[in-house]
Amino acid sequence: MRRIAELEGLLERKLELGKTNAVRMQQEISKLTAYDAGQQLRTLGDAVQPMGQWIDDLKQQLAPHRQSLATLQTLAQNFRPLVLMVDDEEFQQILAEELLREAPYELIFASNGAQALGVLRNRRPALILMDMMMPEMIGLETLRRLKASDLLTDIPVMMVTGQSDKALVVECLKAGAVDFMVKPLEGEVLLKKVERFLAK
Repeated sequence: MRRIAELEGLLERKLELGKTNAVRMQQEISKLTAYDAGQQLRTLGDAVQPMGQWIDDLKQQLAPHRQSLATLQTLAQNFRPLVLMVDDEEFQQILAEELLREAPYELIFASNGAQALGVLRNRRPALILMDMMMPEMIGLETLRRLKASDLLTDIPVMMVTGQSDKALVVECLKAGAVDFMVKPLEGEVLLKKVERFLAK
């Protein structure tokens, strides 16, 4: 009998504890129901909105720069180094144009030293092929003027001539020429020499 009474007491305590837990659970549910999640989300949205506007403004400000970058990339892909050939003989100009036709270079011409200096006021070649014997201003004098100019001195100049006089070659190299070619121009030799200086 005593054992039954103990069990009944234990059962009553557990039921009481269960009621207490049920009441607590009901209170927590009431708190959650009262919590306005929508308001909290609206507050968070209000805080994030200025950042979204800032990102949109930044995208608009960067748009022209992105376009400029795309244009520069296109230009870089299509870029062809400029080579200026200074020679008074039309045949030599036609020959050079034919020999470099398939090469990835833009070739322009001047017929004498004075004309070459005029071209260099507006265009900056990556390499100059300079004939020695020309009217108005010979190649060596033009070379000396180029090397005396702070703006033009770093442009490599390759001398091209029908003469193979050793003293003349030495004089041109002393004046600042980077190389020397003897006419008539040969395609493979010309291409290798041009590539060597344009690859630097």
